[in-house]
This record gives sequence, C-alpha cells and structure tokens, in this order.
Amino acid sequence: MCGIAGFIGVGDFVTRVALVQALGAGIDSRGGDAAGYVNIGRETGSFTHAKRLGTWEGSKRKFIHKAATGDMCMMHARYATCGDKKAQDQ
Repeated sequence: MCGIAGFIGVGDFVTRVALVQALGAGIDSRGGDAAGYVNIGRETGSFTHAKRLGTWEGSKRKFIHKAATGDMCMMHARYATCGDKKAQDQ
C-alpha cells in the first residue's frame, strides 16, 4: 500500500506550500519507508524531483519549498508491506 497525492494549476506559492503540507501529512498517516515528489512548472518549464528514505514528516523540511516551486506536483509515500527490515531497506 502506498499513498499518492498531488495538485495541478495552483498559481499561488503560499497555497502550494499549504497543499504540500496537508497532502504530505495525509499520505503519511501510516508511516512509510520512503517518500518523494515530482514538481513541474508548466510556464517556466522547470522540473524538480527528490526521494528519500523515511516518512514525509521526516523529509518535509527538505521537500516542502522545492515541491511547491511549480504549479503541478505529484507526491508519494511508499509503505513496506512484508519482509524484514533488511528487505524493506532494499
């Protein structure tokens, strides 16, 4: 089970930051072992992405402003569903 959220066409940066915070918290409700985002600025052609081990909550300081740079964003959280800790890390 994974969590996925995103937005399209939000022009205001402050609103995008608020959306990233709220949506990130929503997909992180069970905890996870990896999280990431892809962000596209359709007007400028900018493209940013990142992924990290751990939860969205643990990564949000690194993610929050970069994930809100463009007007289109897709975020994900990966949950380990089986296996031991070593298998989850791989």
